[in-house]
Amino acid sequence: MLIGIRDRRSTGRLSIRSCDRHGLVHFYFQNACLMHVMGDRCDGDALLNDLLGWRKANLRFDPDVFAPYEDVTWQQAELFTRWLGLLEVHGETYNVPPEVIGGLTKSLTSHLPLRPLESEFLPESELETSGLWKIVKTDLLVDLPDEMDKEQFPITQVLPRIGGMVAQVARVSQNIALRIMGKKPEPAGWSARRGAWTEELAAVVLRPQRREESRR
Repeated sequence: MLIGIRDRRSTGRLSIRSCDRHGLVHFYFQNACLMHVMGDRCDGDALLNDLLGWRKANLRFDPDVFAPYEDVTWQQAELFTRWLGLLEVHGETYNVPPEVIGGLTKSLTSHLPLRPLESEFLPESELETSGLWKIVKTDLLVDLPDEMDKEQFPITQVLPRIGGMVAQVARVSQNIALRIMGKKPEPAGWSARRGAWTEELAAVVLRPQRREESRR
């Protein structure tokens, strides 16, 4: 069904209802571009995160049903991309030719917003209040004098100190990076859902296209 949406550049609503649990997702497409995500939960991110763990589902596509508005976020785009990637991986299991399913993820996500670069870093104000700035200032303290006399501080003594400063900078940079990354952990439950993922949903999503191909 997703392959048909891509190939025909379809406009409409793809509804996916979980068979294992209560859950409903609506994907609104316009010319095969994802415009809006909604369902039985208000939080679109949580909705897509649940979808990653669904094993069985019923699908329905209603053509010419337009999205109320366009509001896909980069967080939703990343979750949607992960889901499509899983479908591509399992496509070979159900004998979907690589030339048919190949590029599905890229074609359906190329227009979606990307993670902004600035989101990888803490704002300066947050850096100062988070305690990281204190780490930077204290960890980079060195004991080199303000005025260095060549005779009092020969080069053989200065170079090891400079090397130590470089090592400190590298260590502090890594520490800051780890702390910043720690503020944005992988979505809750993602590891468990990823481990529990089965190929059954992929079969349901991809099977209608194979039937259609067999009629041609």
